Order: sequence, then C-alpha cells, then structure tokens
Amino acid sequence: MDDKPTKRGGGAAALVLAAVLVILPLLYVLSIGPIAYLSESGRIEYRAGSPIVRFYAPLFWATRQCEPFRDALTWYIELWV
Repeated sequence: MDDKPTKRGGGAAALVLAAVLVILPLLYVLSIGPIAYLSESGRIEYRAGSPIVRFYAPLFWATRQCEPFRDALTWYIELWV
C-alpha cells in the first residue's frame, strides 16, 4: 500500500461552484431584457399574475428597495425596447 497523500480536486469544484453562484444570478437578471423585448413586441403577454411576472417578482421587489439597482435595470431594459 502506498502511503503518499492523494490530491483532491477540491479547488476545481470550488471554482465551478463559485462560477455557478455568480453566473446563474447574473443570467437571471440579464434575462429580463429579452422578456421586455418580447413583451413590447407583443409576442408574449405580460399581465398581473402571469408566470413571467411571478418569476421576475424578486427583481421587481429589488427595484422598489434599491434606487441604484432600479436605475441600472431600467437602463438595461431600455436597451431592449
């Protein structure tokens, strides 16, 4: 039996986890731009209680709580519409 310590790939797993924890929320926030475009062009219906409105409810809440976030998100959405 070999008494050498074995290397573990914990560093790579931590990097992947960190990337996922950053990329997924970023994609969630950025995905509202195409939704705004589709809504503005009439391709999807954007109404109260719809699944889209419920999915983006955390963003709507955040825009009511944080003015800089609201300004940034408004600017981003205006790029799409």
